[in-house]
Amino acid sequence: MAAVREGRSRTMRKRDRMTWIKPSFLWMVYRSGWGTKEGQETVLAVEISREGAESLLPHSFERSESAPAR
Repeated sequence: MAAVREGRSRTMRKRDRMTWIKPSFLWMVYRSGWGTKEGQETVLAVEISREGAESLLPHSFERSESAPAR
């Protein structure tokens, strides 16, 4: 995984993929099958302050499952 190797995340440009802030690292590890699901063997935790998260909100958009990607 490039983000783990490089210690940073590249800019996400694919609009057909969505991401969201997960409620906790434990929840994310659980959803990845404790790191045993194929393609989900690595879980990257990112710490971000509330101010940092709020600064990202103006750059986000809402998309429903049935809505086309922008």
